Amino acid sequence: MKVKYLLYLQVFNMAIGLPFLVFAPALMAAQYGITDFSSEFLLLFQNNGGYALLIGLVSWIAARMEDSPTRRTIVLAFFLQNTLQAAIFAVGAMNGSAMANSLLTVHGFFALAFGFFVFFKRGV
Repeated sequence: MKVKYLLYLQVFNMAIGLPFLVFAPALMAAQYGITDFSSEFLLLFQNNGGYALLIGLVSWIAARMEDSPTRRTIVLAFFLQNTLQAAIFAVGAMNGSAMANSLLTVHGFFALAFGFFVFFKRGV
């Protein structure tokens, strides 16, 4: 696999949840069994939608770039970001959160995949 396709996969992953996070945060929260939320909680979900949009756009731009130090830095940043998020969701998964279990799987996969390109397969 080329890093370009991994970046496009991340764009697709961010695009799946983005409309739900921004336009229907209550529906998205209900998918994880969260029914007791305030307006601040819904705003937090919408904020995460903006974050997903940013990550998706940067991934899309990086996928279209040729191999360069800038692209390798973006891949390193995505490795660190996904590793940190996987660690945070691992704590939530240990507490029995279904939401954390699913997000741990997604971010764990991306952390391992970006780590592969950072440490083992440079310049691809």
